[in-house]
Amino acid sequence: MTFHLKNRDNTICDPDPSKWQAKTTSNYFGGKRLIVFRFPSAFAPTSSAYQLSGSEDNFGAFQEQGIDDIHVLLVNVAFVMNNRAEMQGIRNVRVIHTGSDELFRRIGMLVRKESLGLLSSAIVDDGAIKTRFEEPGLCENFAEDPYGVSPPENIMNWQKGAKAAA
Repeated sequence: MTFHLKNRDNTICDPDPSKWQAKTTSNYFGGKRLIVFRFPSAFAPTSSAYQLSGSEDNFGAFQEQGIDDIHVLLVNVAFVMNNRAEMQGIRNVRVIHTGSDELFRRIGMLVRKESLGLLSSAIVDDGAIKTRFEEPGLCENFAEDPYGVSPPENIMNWQKGAKAAA
């Protein structure tokens, strides 16, 4: 799958220092074991307050457990999410503006949530999904906003178990 997205380019002197690039899932996921999670928007309260900061805080511990990288995918404009990440001091989690939710549609993790966002995460190993962490409500316009399955701490516990079993 190819994403047409804007990536930050610090050589550009502009309030939005980004340029359009075509990247594939292989560019992002090939040859790595990583955590991927989806943000419904840059300022979704649960995502920003807990999932993004928790992933950043645990980045070193995830690496010790064999995770190479952590990516957050979202549809927001790159400028908005890059600024959000900067505001939160995010240095290790890679923010990827996908331009659409096509990837999550293709892997069966996309639903309409017009008032709330659905949090979901996955561990991807060399482009293959090893496991998914889906909050309850994988259906159209689920009324609640659960956050108990996809927190970084749960992903860490799963990864520790998978590493011990290997």
